[in-house]
Amino acid sequence: MRHLGWGVLVFAPFMASAALADCPAGTFTVTPTPDNTAYSILFSDMVSTIGAPAHCALSVPTALPAGTVAVYSATYKGGYADPDATASLSVAHNGVTDSAVLPDGFTYDHLIGSSNLQTIDSDITFELLTGDPAGDGSLDTLDYLELARATTADLQASADQLAAARTGIVTQLNGTVDLLSGAGQPIDAPDGVAFVGGVGSVTLGAEGHYALGNGFTVLGGIAYLDQTTTGAETNGIMGTAGLRYVAPEESMFRPLAEVGLQAAPALGFTFSRTYLTGGGTVSASGTTTGAFYGAYARAGVLIAPDPNNTIVFSGSFARDWLSTAAYSETMTGTNLFAASAPAQTATYDVARLGVDWTTRITPEVALTFSGAVGHTFAETAVTTTVAFAGPFASTPVDESFVEYGARASYDIAPQSTVGAFVYGTTGQVSGTHVQVGADFHVRF
Repeated sequence: MRHLGWGVLVFAPFMASAALADCPAGTFTVTPTPDNTAYSILFSDMVSTIGAPAHCALSVPTALPAGTVAVYSATYKGGYADPDATASLSVAHNGVTDSAVLPDGFTYDHLIGSSNLQTIDSDITFELLTGDPAGDGSLDTLDYLELARATTADLQASADQLAAARTGIVTQLNGTVDLLSGAGQPIDAPDGVAFVGGVGSVTLGAEGHYALGNGFTVLGGIAYLDQTTTGAETNGIMGTAGLRYVAPEESMFRPLAEVGLQAAPALGFTFSRTYLTGGGTVSASGTTTGAFYGAYARAGVLIAPDPNNTIVFSGSFARDWLSTAAYSETMTGTNLFAASAPAQTATYDVARLGVDWTTRITPEVALTFSGAVGHTFAETAVTTTVAFAGPFASTPVDESFVEYGARASYDIAPQSTVGAFVYGTTGQVSGTHVQVGADFHVRF
């Protein structure tokens, strides 16, 4: 005779029906608590012998509002006629399967989510594995206890935060490309190299340019960066390389053009988001790696009204690719709706219009002021999966932004200059990113 571990629990029948395939009607009862946050199921015939598993496709209706998902703890209890027997319990739910091999008098716990049909759905297989061949085992009770609930609309909004963070990363990295391409310096400055360091968001590196003749100059830079935007932190090494042309004729109006590439093949990312549950606001984050690549083109005109002043008006267009490896947030007691994302690559276009003015106020001191307006166009949807709620596709998130900067330089010797700068970017979704730093230039 089988062992039944029902103890002294008493259950009243649940008025709403629960589907239980492979379990005849009347062999179970479902009892909710008055507030519908817990459900108890009592099985009377969920029995297995060796080689003959018991199976139930269970669907328990809940009282959740439409558009709401919940996470429950599920506790299974049972026992066997032979106290030395073992059995396996396998539960398929929410696209995953949890399983364990359990001894006599077992209690098994795991987490399960409600479905979009406002039910708790699970496919349960219970099978006796070892013990008396003539004996049997039973799954006796199952208890669901609600731990947290959230709306699908709010979970979608939290997934959208992760898409917006990627846009912010691209906007800020393009600002760093400008810094490594000589932002804040006279566009026709003499050949040289500079060592650059900034705080606020950390940038440490070097940049330089070298004239090839006939108005052509090669330029490039490399730096370690650690930047924070709304919803993301980025760190790693980025390099740039470009070719610039400024008409060599000495005149008030000189056309210019520039093309370049940027690459950061090994970046680290931390993405963060917030969402609401019945218990309040939850903050969650996940880390991963990835890469950033891009190409840009710039064209404009240099205006020199007198020997001490130059003004540059220009427009630029960049095509960028941001790749992220797969990552997952850690599921905790507070972050039950943990997010994960597959490896994916998103494409962005960045357009800008800017002006730079350099004035030399003494033979040794020069000031440069920069400003630009731009827009980052996100071209690719971002996919995120939220535990117990399923996949969410976020539409591409664009943003408009402004860039601004000022640099003061002092010639400490005929071939060397020190400078101090402030360079910032403010975007609709990326927030404000300001760097304050210094540079040391050595001219050839």
